[in-house]
Amino acid sequence: MSLTRDYLLYILAVLTAIAVITAYTTINHINKNLNNNLITLERKEKKLKLLELQYRNLKETVEKLGIKVLTSKEAIESVLSAADRLVKMYDGRIIRPLEKEDNLYSITVGFDYYPDSAEDLYRFISRLESSVSPIFTVERFELLQEEYGTVTHLEVKISQPFTEGK
Repeated sequence: MSLTRDYLLYILAVLTAIAVITAYTTINHINKNLNNNLITLERKEKKLKLLELQYRNLKETVEKLGIKVLTSKEAIESVLSAADRLVKMYDGRIIRPLEKEDNLYSITVGFDYYPDSAEDLYRFISRLESSVSPIFTVERFELLQEEYGTVTHLEVKISQPFTEGK
């Protein structure tokens, strides 16, 4: 009888050890997952704080410089107005129609410009490139020497960022 009792105690001790080892392994695995998730959350928190700081700095810069943030409707009007001016002034044509990508409207206009001199061409392109609203980007530039003078063919992308909401 005592052998059966000792055998039962031995089996109970083994089962208890197995249960404790299983519980320890499970808890250890859960602890590692929680630590990994904590590290991930801390990284995301740091990234979010950095983005918030950048946003505040950008907002302060916009307010300090007096830059007007355009709505979607105002951005469309700005892009179309600039494109219309180029088409009318330089007998241009629309190369790519109005497109919306994220918070940016853009249109591409092609036209010929007849500069009086190299300085005139430089001033014209500088004026385009230095525009803040809308943004002009020269995508194609081609100089052609004709019998009546130099012809400059330009394709200009006109872009205007905007904000939605509020």
